[in-house]
Amino acid sequence: MGTTIIQLAVCDDDSEIRKKLLSWILKVDLPANYKILLTDFSSGTALVDSYRAGHRYDLIFLDMIMPGIDGIETARQIRSFDEKVLIIFLTSSSDFAVQSYHVEAFDYLLKTEDTERMESVFRKALAFIAGKEDRQLQIRSGATLHVIQCNKIEYIEIYAKKLSFHLIPEQVLETYKPIRDLEIEIAGLANFFKIHRSVIVNLSYITEINPKFVKTISTQRLPVARGKYSELEKAFISYTADQTS
Repeated sequence: MGTTIIQLAVCDDDSEIRKKLLSWILKVDLPANYKILLTDFSSGTALVDSYRAGHRYDLIFLDMIMPGIDGIETARQIRSFDEKVLIIFLTSSSDFAVQSYHVEAFDYLLKTEDTERMESVFRKALAFIAGKEDRQLQIRSGATLHVIQCNKIEYIEIYAKKLSFHLIPEQVLETYKPIRDLEIEIAGLANFFKIHRSVIVNLSYITEINPKFVKTISTQRLPVARGKYSELEKAFISYTADQTS
């Protein structure tokens, strides 16, 4: 079984709470195929800036009350970048629970919560994220609505708002939608990598990579954008290593 990588962020202005939560997360007994990558932030502004810089997370523990922008406003801004990230609010009072649903929070935890409930919520979130590996997409091609498994996509070609999905085995479905909508739908899936402004490839189906192109299982040669090769190589090595671990 491949490794399920979870990009997890903790955002709280109290350094002691951040340390305790990070320490607790690392001590939770998880299945061997889970790998948690942790990042912590001392303010909502710093977390939002991370999103602006292109970083994405699968799960965020977010303090409700912080100086500067509070947790609700932080979540609102994050939603403009990422509609799929799971947000678990940290709060000192259940009175704030209703507000959390306005930004589609996954759940909320009281800072005085017992570890049993904390672990229950945490595991529920991880299970939800892990389930995304079998995610399906709905693609309307002409008058027909297709439901496809993400792991059947070999690569996607992008022409303005026209997307061509090349599937395994040989099949091509064309649809019209903004690329941003597609990127939201496949967010968090470690096997997809945008190698060029016009190509997203499934790392599972790459058989050869070099600075100018990748070759896929169907012998397609797909262009690699200048400056993308180093990042692609790291992602490919990491992904293939995870699949054999």
